Amino acid sequence: MGWTVGLLAVVGVTALSGCTTLRQVTHPTERGPSPEAELRAGAAALDAGDFVSARERLAPLTAGCLNLPVERQAALLRASAELDPSNPDGVPTTAAALTARLLIHSPAGEPDAALARSLYLLALDRGASVPSEPYDMACEAPASGRTGTLPPATTPSTIDRLSALGDSLAMRNDSIAALRARSAEAEERAQALEQELERIRQLLRGGVDPRP
Repeated sequence: MGWTVGLLAVVGVTALSGCTTLRQVTHPTERGPSPEAELRAGAAALDAGDFVSARERLAPLTAGCLNLPVERQAALLRASAELDPSNPDGVPTTAAALTARLLIHSPAGEPDAALARSLYLLALDRGASVPSEPYDMACEAPASGRTGTLPPATTPSTIDRLSALGDSLAMRNDSIAALRARSAEAEERAQALEQELERIRQLLRGGVDPRP
């Protein structure tokens, strides 16, 4: 009789364990949005001009080694958001860092690398500095990957040209201001001479020698 009770107890525990497992399989733990869903949400936010939401959606996807297609696409989208002229808070340095990582870790012939190269050069042209350490030592570059070199920046950059143009305009403004100052001085001297001539005329009319 004792062994029968024991057997029933074992069967009962097994049944309860099976029910628990079944409930776990039938009702899995809820998870957040998939990376693909976050990528689509970030792209939609970027298309709507909501750069804050786009950055919030895409930033977690670009925190890894950018080995997965969804991570590489997120990096390209985020770089585009940082370089968008209508983004008042865009950071070209962030775009340069992301695209540099893409170029370093992308396999040779990767289609995304061509777009990353253009965005990288555009970021440098917008004033971003060359990333000092683009290679992430925690990430392994693919066996057929790149050598770690980045394309050189175009010289001079748009920022340099605009700066030079600003300096040129400042010099021209200084020259114009100096000419106006000299013109004012000449006008004052001319008025003084005219007043002196008028004094001499009045003296001559009165028969007075104008010489001192």
